[in-house]
Amino acid sequence: MGVLYQLSYIGLCRPDTKNWAILLCFTPSFNADDKCYYCLMETNATLLACIQLAIESHAGQTRRLLGTPYIIHPVRMARELESIGASHDAIAAALLHDVIEDRKPYDPKLMFEKVTQTAGARVAEIVDNLSELKQDNGEDLPWKVRVTEALERLINSNDRDAWLVKVADMLDNSRDLAESIRTFGYDAVQKHFNAPITERVKKSLAFADIIRERDPDNLLLSKLDTVLIDLNTAVSVETK
Repeated sequence: MGVLYQLSYIGLCRPDTKNWAILLCFTPSFNADDKCYYCLMETNATLLACIQLAIESHAGQTRRLLGTPYIIHPVRMARELESIGASHDAIAAALLHDVIEDRKPYDPKLMFEKVTQTAGARVAEIVDNLSELKQDNGEDLPWKVRVTEALERLINSNDRDAWLVKVADMLDNSRDLAESIRTFGYDAVQKHFNAPITERVKKSLAFADIIRERDPDNLLLSKLDTVLIDLNTAVSVETK
């Protein structure tokens, strides 16, 4: 298992005249490169508020097996989107993309309202388009049902910002998954998932193909293609 790090600091520094760097540091190694994460963004107080809401919503949550604080995932997504000139709404939605469905206790109505208050109606709309419905009448829904419904709803939303954020999500998840498989082995990683990893890869490939046809200007698709090839390679090597 990876070492768990407690968030010890969140702050801003100015590396140049244009951008702020959002700095997240974790104990016990405050200055170690692998414990400090940066996200360059244009100055925007809303984005900092989004990170603070995400940290509160994902408190205690970590990435499977790797053990890094969950907040690193949305921050890396935001960094990817900032690097291609995505809108501030898309970047804010990336930071908050999992707060409705993953915050415990599960209360999608409350979190939708919090996202709206923090980042505005448009960001809340994007996050809602990205969120899985995890329960129906208080009963947990099966993973396959949740994912299938969520992807269909996302595709039918015709929301290009939401599509862009979803590609960023798949991109970062696939990178982590490939790293986990190479580090811990396929069988150890598979135990932490509700469905075969190969099925997850197929769903990602299918979604990418649909978005490529509907939104050919999506600037992250080529990166996702490369990462999915790498993930397929990792799966193939480990399952031989």
